Amino acid sequence: MQSLLYAIGLGAGSIPVAAALNWIIKDGLGQLGGVLYASSMGEKFDSEPKRLRFNAALAMQGACLVDLLTPLVPHLFLPLASLSNIGKNIAWLASSATRAQIHQTLAMHDNLGDITGKAGSQTTAAGVVGTGLGVIVSAMVGHDVPSLLAAFLPLSGLSLWALHQSNCVVVTRTLNAQRLDLVLADFATTRSVPTPETIAPRERFLGAYRSLVCVNPPLTGESDATWVRGGKVLAAPGKVWVAAGAEDEDVLRGYYLASAARDAEQVEKFVAMVMEAGWHAHCVHVDQDRNAVQVVVDADANGKDTGATR
Repeated sequence: MQSLLYAIGLGAGSIPVAAALNWIIKDGLGQLGGVLYASSMGEKFDSEPKRLRFNAALAMQGACLVDLLTPLVPHLFLPLASLSNIGKNIAWLASSATRAQIHQTLAMHDNLGDITGKAGSQTTAAGVVGTGLGVIVSAMVGHDVPSLLAAFLPLSGLSLWALHQSNCVVVTRTLNAQRLDLVLADFATTRSVPTPETIAPRERFLGAYRSLVCVNPPLTGESDATWVRGGKVLAAPGKVWVAAGAEDEDVLRGYYLASAARDAEQVEKFVAMVMEAGWHAHCVHVDQDRNAVQVVVDADANGKDTGATR
């Protein structure tokens, strides 16, 4: 960076000011990127804590990799440093937000404060040990980029593998699209609802998950659609529409009717079995990425509600 500033004609006295300006810009862009990311995620921090926690680790490792490669192209310091800072801010925000949800799953006796305190102590201890080991490894490796990459890449892979393994043992009792699909698949074949402990190791959190049930697609004429009690959830094969203010249990009923099960006579039994299995039926996150539809109830000439939806 210093050689770059000299190359564009800045004198020695100007270098500290220019360097400070670049540092401020990259930090500002990084924080702005983190804010935009957090605002776009919404309820996903609650519905997808394991996926976003792993994505946060990927963002952090990617940002560190960009830091290591930046000396190779000093003339791209500002864009690369800004990109790295954005990744680090995203990682920090995502890991902080998802950590709270994961701690909640571990608080079996309403001891969230105890869990958070112990997790913080473990994080601090790991950070101290990691810093010491980092100093030793850095002294052994040197400062050339190929040697740093040779040390960084395997350690980065080990860190991601360890996080993946720890995610697999976290038991999340709320229902999102993936967990609900797994529950419904078992119910359709065995007429039993698996427990959260059974579903946890079967979850996949690498890459985005796409459910077979589409939530709030464009609404057209649906001759086989079914209104769920309460009138705020409409279900058709492979589709479900959720209106603003719909109860989570009604969303669960609608998702059930839209799935491959589609046995209306079993819906109440299914909901009861979900709660008995230990799932939180009052926390169903399947429409967090969609705008809720608006339901306008009209009356026909005979005074009968037509349930117009838009």
